[in-house]
Amino acid sequence: MSNAVANGARTGSDVAEKLRRAAKLSREMIGTAGFDGYFKRVNGAAKEILGYSSAELQAEPFIHFVHVDDRPATEEGRPAVRPRKGSSILRHAM
Repeated sequence: MSNAVANGARTGSDVAEKLRRAAKLSREMIGTAGFDGYFKRVNGAAKEILGYSSAELQAEPFIHFVHVDDRPATEEGRPAVRPRKGSSILRHAM
């Protein structure tokens, strides 16, 4: 066991598992989108509220599922999120 794990540091897989668990249990819509603008994952609440399957939500750019009035603000935030080492998060209420 490494010192980091022994000292309680979280590994990437630990954090990813906690995020998956939180998304599964949440009543809020949670989705992960790639830099290509498509959902990679959506939780059960998103599927239930929006009325689409995972495959349907992943087949269209996520902007298609953002309310028309909210699209300008969403599009303004996207250029700030760029692929780089580490992680970047765009938070937007769906």
